[in-house]
Amino acid sequence: MKDFLKIMLASALGFIIANIIFSLIAMIFFFGMMGSLAGSFTAEKYVLEENSILNLKLNGPINERVAE
Repeated sequence: MKDFLKIMLASALGFIIANIIFSLIAMIFFFGMMGSLAGSFTAEKYVLEENSILNLKLNGPINERVAE
């Protein structure tokens, strides 16, 4: 009977610890998503004006992608 209680309490403790760790990870992910969503609404939007010029600096080599 002692072994059963030890195993049962160890399993319950492991379950509780795993739930706490999973909850912390889920909350970090959730708050990160909410912060990202809120940041997209408040960020200043860039408006492209008419007759704008795009400057590209092609200083390095341009490698092509080869299908393998």
